[in-house]
Amino acid sequence: MKGKVVIVTGGAKGIGRHAAHTLAKAGAKIVLADADLERMHKTLAEIRSLDAEAIGVPTDVRDEKDVRRLMHETIDRFDQIDGLINDAGIVPHFNWGIPRWPRIRHLSKDFGTALFKPISAELFSALSTWCRSWRSVAREIL
Repeated sequence: MKGKVVIVTGGAKGIGRHAAHTLAKAGAKIVLADADLERMHKTLAEIRSLDAEAIGVPTDVRDEKDVRRLMHETIDRFDQIDGLINDAGIVPHFNWGIPRWPRIRHLSKDFGTALFKPISAELFSALSTWCRSWRSVAREIL
């Protein structure tokens, strides 16, 4: 992972934070993207204390403008994107005080579709659009 640039959405806490730490320790350059600015800055400081190169970009992955800004700021800083960990999501039961994940059989059938697909689809759409535009720019340059 030495020198690779990895974007971690939802990187301020939980699994995203752990992934960012693990990648930083392996030598990756980290781009933290999260809507929780306070936690994002705290995690960014932790990663930089590991002597890893890292930036934080405030991002709500439901907002295409935020995702576009994330891509542009990453390219402006690092000139490349080698990986994406899409960990941004909504886990409503944490707000209800339930101490553990409910069993899958107890979840409504539209649980994944209602919560995760719209976020992933919007992020994927923005990334696809961004990649197409960069390909056309590269063709013009070459």
